[in-house]
Amino acid sequence: MDVLISILSIALAIYAIIRICSKAQNTKTKILKSICALWYFLYAGGTIVSSDYEEIGIVLLIVGVVVLFYPKKQNAATPAKSASYNKTESVSHDDSEDVVFRNQVDLNKHNHLLKIAFTYENTNGTVKYREVDVKKFDGLYIEGYCHSRKQYRTFRIDRIVDGITLRDTGELFTTEEWDEQFYLTV
Repeated sequence: MDVLISILSIALAIYAIIRICSKAQNTKTKILKSICALWYFLYAGGTIVSSDYEEIGIVLLIVGVVVLFYPKKQNAATPAKSASYNKTESVSHDDSEDVVFRNQVDLNKHNHLLKIAFTYENTNGTVKYREVDVKKFDGLYIEGYCHSRKQYRTFRIDRIVDGITLRDTGELFTTEEWDEQFYLTV
């Protein structure tokens, strides 16, 4: 039984790390989250196997599994993701330029996600509010028309501070949640 618990803990840790690494976030965040997930599941399994506190280890393992597999709650204004998608899909936007996304779900349902606003910290540490019409997003960079600068700009998603606001609805997303609206999760 101890071997089974150990294998289960390792498998859950590996699965958690794979899910963490599949999300669009900076490398430092991925490493820190992966270390925490690895420690958590190995600690929970180790507590069950090697101590008098197996009940605590079982509770830790159950909580970890629930957190890992609990489906993310969708907002009422956010349409459900479609199961069918193309590797790359284009759609026309304001001035007839193509918007290209990888692993794109039906973009007709997501046009409202293309007009966004956020606070951005540049390489010099200057923080400014930006309103952008998205033209391209590759998971790391948002390219689009910046209304503040009145020109096309490129923004690194990990430099966005405090999330992304949809300009049409005022709905606030973390960068990961906004990213997930376009990409199918692994």
